[in-house]
Amino acid sequence: MSKRHQRFRIEVLSHRGRIDARWVIPLCKKILASELRAPIRVNVVATDNKYIRQLNRDYRGRNRATDVLAFNLCDEDDSEEQPLLGEIYISCEKARQQAEAYHHCFREEVRRLVAHGLLHLLGYDHEDDKSRKRMQEKEEVYLTGRKVVTA
Repeated sequence: MSKRHQRFRIEVLSHRGRIDARWVIPLCKKILASELRAPIRVNVVATDNKYIRQLNRDYRGRNRATDVLAFNLCDEDDSEEQPLLGEIYISCEKARQQAEAYHHCFREEVRRLVAHGLLHLLGYDHEDDKSRKRMQEKEEVYLTGRKVVTA
């Protein structure tokens, strides 16, 4: 592993769900190495629809299950060598449903959701067409290594 990627610590946690850390840790480190210079930690939490619905209701006022939620927990006063940037919650149930609907595997859907959540932690959003396009292009580059060609 290159020194560039050692400055990032990614933990994959299970809370009513399970994803393979080998699917997401290299992707997270790749994104972070491209986007950040400072050392940082990120937690990826695998969960179910019931728990992510509760989080969505409690923190976003939306009483429905969703596929991914990202919580920025970065504290500017954090004196740790690797401060916690945030947590990404993935509903494994939603990921399975979406993988089937989009005709790709569960692994690929989880990777897409993690990339999406991590980009949110890094400050990207999709509130308007321009920012949505930029975020989608970033996701595609990090997931495939290919830039999106637009007409």
